[in-house]
Amino acid sequence: MNNLPDHAFLSPSKVHWINYDLDKLKRVYEGYKRTIEGTRIHEFAEHCINLGVYLQSDGQALSSFVNDALDLNMDSEVHLYYSQFVFGKVDAMAYKNKTLYIFDLKTGRGKPKYSQLDIYAALFCLSSKKHPEEITIICRVYQGDDVVEWSPEPGEIIRIMNVIIEASEFLEFLEAEEKTKWMD
Repeated sequence: MNNLPDHAFLSPSKVHWINYDLDKLKRVYEGYKRTIEGTRIHEFAEHCINLGVYLQSDGQALSSFVNDALDLNMDSEVHLYYSQFVFGKVDAMAYKNKTLYIFDLKTGRGKPKYSQLDIYAALFCLSSKKHPEEITIICRVYQGDDVVEWSPEPGEIIRIMNVIIEASEFLEFLEAEEKTKWMD
């Protein structure tokens, strides 16, 4: 019993499964297994980067991601924090010579949300007090055998920064208001 995860796949706290037919149960379980596999792949990539271990190039996302991150001397699993409401962890990141590199490894089959990396760039700019118009930002998503690279427009990063600031301030106001209610 000591080696069990915190929650069972068919957990009582996730009640929807009691209404699944066997086909739905199979699909949900396969998605669950892919999520676990993706987590393990990310952990493996993190260890390779942290240990400086290059992978044999095979044209796949994992080896390209690890090798590119090592070539650029990137840090793995970098925490970016703005507030208790807005933070995240970048798969690989480096900032040098006024260039911010943000790389994301996608192990799923769905279309990636590229704006995720734009949000990371905004979080970096806010936490490091860098202005997006004064740096170059290079983002890459590695998935399957594809690598997609882009440089977000500084104006878009500034827009996201403003959304982060406004949303955080609003949520902090709501939290303070909630605490005041309990004190009355």
